[in-house]
Amino acid sequence: MNTARLAKLYDRLTAAERFALLLAAAARGDEAERDRLVDAAPRVAVRVPDTFSRAMAFREVMDQHRMERLSIAALLFRAHAQAAEAEGAVKERVTDVARLLGYLVGVYRDGWAAFCEGLGVTAAGLEALLPGDVVLDLADGLAEYDGFTPEEAANYARRLGRDRPAALKTAASVAAELRAAYDVRRAWWDGE
Repeated sequence: MNTARLAKLYDRLTAAERFALLLAAAARGDEAERDRLVDAAPRVAVRVPDTFSRAMAFREVMDQHRMERLSIAALLFRAHAQAAEAEGAVKERVTDVARLLGYLVGVYRDGWAAFCEGLGVTAAGLEALLPGDVVLDLADGLAEYDGFTPEEAANYARRLGRDRPAALKTAASVAAELRAAYDVRRAWWDGE
């Protein structure tokens, strides 16, 4: 059956069937198919509190940021393990990478705190309930012990020949990125 004939049946699909087809279309990058499926879907009315868009945007940004933090933590642990096994110049290079990752662990943690403060929210209690809390605590401890300071990170970037160590992420730049992502998602949830 071709997609044109199948599209005529889209309004008869169950929500579960439509959802599966939407994910398949997204996986293959088929925006036209996705649009046809969405357009054929029946509409439902939902009443939500006026905080819904903010809560959804916050959760989306928090989840994405947490995944980034866990990814950096994994790289930090791997770099430390490799540095422990290396020798000579290789050990020195891998140790520097581990220290830079430690710097980033702190920057992403502090950027999240600054973002939350800018929104006037406290997420600490919520974050402790999410997966990966122990891993992030371990990464934070390792970063505090052995991560580059901002000055050391800038010097390291200079040693690598980077002309702009100012391009290194900072807590303020991470907070600004988070705020921009939050504003985009909040507007989307508000239908703007």
